[in-house]
Amino acid sequence: MNGDILTKLNIRAMHAFHQEQNADLTVAIRRYDFEVPYGVVECDGWSVQGIKEKPKFNVLINAGVYILNPSVQSAVPNDQYCEMTDLIQLLLDQGGHVATFPIIEYWIDIGQHSQYEQAQQDMQQSFLVGKNVG
Repeated sequence: MNGDILTKLNIRAMHAFHQEQNADLTVAIRRYDFEVPYGVVECDGWSVQGIKEKPKFNVLINAGVYILNPSVQSAVPNDQYCEMTDLIQLLLDQGGHVATFPIIEYWIDIGQHSQYEQAQQDMQQSFLVGKNVG
Protein backbone atom coordinates (compact mmCIF):
# COMPACT_ATOMS: atom_id res chain seq x y z
CA MET A 1 0.00 0.00 0.00
CA ASN A 2 1.32 3.43 -0.85
CA GLY A 3 2.27 5.38 2.27
CA ASP A 4 0.20 8.44 1.36
CA ILE A 5 -3.15 6.66 1.12
CA LEU A 6 -5.82 6.83 3.81
CA THR A 7 -8.61 4.34 3.27
CA LYS A 8 -11.21 2.16 4.94
CA LEU A 9 -10.75 -0.50 2.24
CA ASN A 10 -11.78 -3.99 3.31
CA ILE A 11 -8.47 -5.77 2.75
CA ARG A 12 -9.97 -9.17 3.57
CA ALA A 13 -12.56 -8.72 0.82
CA MET A 14 -9.83 -7.65 -1.60
CA HIS A 15 -7.72 -10.68 -0.69
CA ALA A 16 -10.67 -13.05 -1.12
CA PHE A 17 -11.35 -11.49 -4.54
CA HIS A 18 -7.66 -11.86 -5.47
CA GLN A 19 -7.82 -15.58 -4.66
CA GLU A 20 -11.16 -16.06 -6.47
CA GLN A 21 -9.70 -14.46 -9.58
CA ASN A 22 -6.55 -16.60 -9.35
CA ALA A 23 -4.65 -13.40 -10.09
CA ASP A 24 -0.90 -12.90 -9.98
CA LEU A 25 -1.45 -9.35 -8.81
CA THR A 26 -4.55 -7.38 -7.87
CA VAL A 27 -4.57 -3.60 -7.93
CA ALA A 28 -7.19 -1.53 -6.16
CA ILE A 29 -8.84 1.02 -8.41
CA ARG A 30 -11.03 4.03 -7.83
CA ARG A 31 -13.22 6.15 -10.04
CA TYR A 32 -11.85 9.66 -10.53
CA ASP A 33 -13.79 12.55 -12.09
CA PHE A 34 -12.22 15.71 -13.41
CA GLU A 35 -13.25 18.65 -15.53
CA VAL A 36 -11.00 20.46 -17.97
CA PRO A 37 -11.52 24.16 -17.16
CA TYR A 38 -11.18 25.17 -20.84
CA GLY A 39 -12.73 24.40 -24.17
CA VAL A 40 -11.00 21.33 -25.65
CA VAL A 41 -10.36 21.51 -29.39
CA GLU A 42 -10.29 18.27 -31.36
CA CYS A 43 -7.97 18.56 -34.36
CA ASP A 44 -6.89 16.60 -37.39
CA GLY A 45 -3.60 18.24 -38.24
CA TRP A 46 -4.42 21.94 -38.45
CA SER A 47 -8.12 21.45 -39.06
CA VAL A 48 -10.63 21.73 -36.23
CA GLN A 49 -12.90 18.69 -36.08
CA GLY A 50 -14.86 19.72 -33.00
CA ILE A 51 -14.81 21.61 -29.75
CA LYS A 52 -16.14 20.70 -26.32
CA GLU A 53 -16.55 23.36 -23.67
CA LYS A 54 -15.20 22.32 -20.28
CA PRO A 55 -15.61 18.57 -20.79
CA LYS A 56 -15.91 16.22 -17.84
CA PHE A 57 -13.99 12.97 -17.77
CA ASN A 58 -14.38 9.88 -15.64
CA VAL A 59 -11.49 7.44 -15.42
CA LEU A 60 -10.35 4.56 -13.23
CA ILE A 61 -7.17 5.29 -11.30
CA ASN A 62 -4.61 3.16 -9.52
CA ALA A 63 -5.59 3.58 -5.84
CA GLY A 64 -2.17 2.51 -4.53
CA VAL A 65 -3.17 -0.76 -2.84
CA TYR A 66 -1.91 -4.10 -4.16
CA ILE A 67 -1.97 -7.81 -3.44
CA LEU A 68 0.79 -9.88 -5.04
CA ASN A 69 1.41 -13.57 -5.17
CA PRO A 70 4.94 -14.57 -4.05
CA SER A 71 5.63 -15.80 -7.60
CA VAL A 72 5.50 -12.17 -8.82
CA GLN A 73 8.89 -11.60 -7.21
CA SER A 74 10.54 -13.35 -10.16
CA ALA A 75 9.25 -10.60 -12.49
CA VAL A 76 11.02 -7.86 -10.49
CA PRO A 77 14.28 -6.86 -12.18
CA ASN A 78 17.34 -7.68 -10.05
CA ASP A 79 19.25 -4.80 -8.45
CA GLN A 80 16.95 -2.15 -9.96
CA TYR A 81 14.35 0.19 -8.61
CA CYS A 82 10.95 -0.89 -9.90
CA GLU A 83 7.74 1.13 -9.65
CA MET A 84 4.55 -0.84 -9.07
CA THR A 85 3.16 0.48 -12.35
CA ASP A 86 6.25 -0.86 -14.14
CA LEU A 87 5.83 -4.22 -12.41
CA ILE A 88 2.19 -4.37 -13.46
CA GLN A 89 3.18 -3.69 -17.07
CA LEU A 90 5.95 -6.32 -16.89
CA LEU A 91 3.45 -8.90 -15.66
CA LEU A 92 1.02 -7.98 -18.43
CA ASP A 93 3.80 -8.22 -21.03
CA GLN A 94 4.65 -11.68 -19.68
CA GLY A 95 1.03 -12.82 -19.91
CA GLY A 96 0.37 -12.57 -16.19
CA HIS A 97 -3.12 -12.15 -14.77
CA VAL A 98 -3.61 -8.73 -13.19
CA ALA A 99 -7.02 -8.14 -11.64
CA THR A 100 -8.67 -4.95 -10.43
CA PHE A 101 -10.63 -4.46 -7.23
CA PRO A 102 -12.79 -1.34 -6.91
CA ILE A 103 -12.59 0.69 -3.72
CA ILE A 104 -16.04 1.89 -2.75
CA GLU A 105 -15.06 2.76 0.81
CA TYR A 106 -13.46 5.97 1.99
CA TRP A 107 -10.19 6.67 0.14
CA ILE A 108 -8.04 9.79 -0.08
CA ASP A 109 -4.50 10.58 -1.24
CA ILE A 110 -3.03 12.55 1.67
CA GLY A 111 0.19 13.15 -0.29
CA GLN A 112 -1.51 16.23 -1.73
CA HIS A 113 -1.75 19.15 0.71
CA SER A 114 -5.39 19.96 -0.05
CA GLN A 115 -6.37 16.31 0.34
CA TYR A 116 -4.43 16.03 3.60
CA GLU A 117 -6.43 18.96 4.96
CA GLN A 118 -9.64 17.35 3.70
CA ALA A 119 -8.75 14.09 5.47
CA GLN A 120 -8.17 15.98 8.73
CA GLN A 121 -11.61 17.57 8.39
CA ASP A 122 -13.18 14.22 7.53
CA MET A 123 -11.63 12.53 10.58
CA GLN A 124 -12.56 15.38 12.91
CA GLN A 125 -16.12 15.31 11.61
CA SER A 126 -16.35 11.55 12.07
CA PHE A 127 -15.21 11.85 15.69
CA LEU A 128 -17.56 14.75 16.41
CA VAL A 129 -20.65 12.95 15.15
CA GLY A 130 -19.52 9.45 16.17
CA LYS A 131 -19.58 8.06 12.64
CA ASN A 132 -17.15 6.08 10.59
CA VAL A 133 -15.78 8.05 7.65
CA GLY A 134 -16.70 6.42 4.38
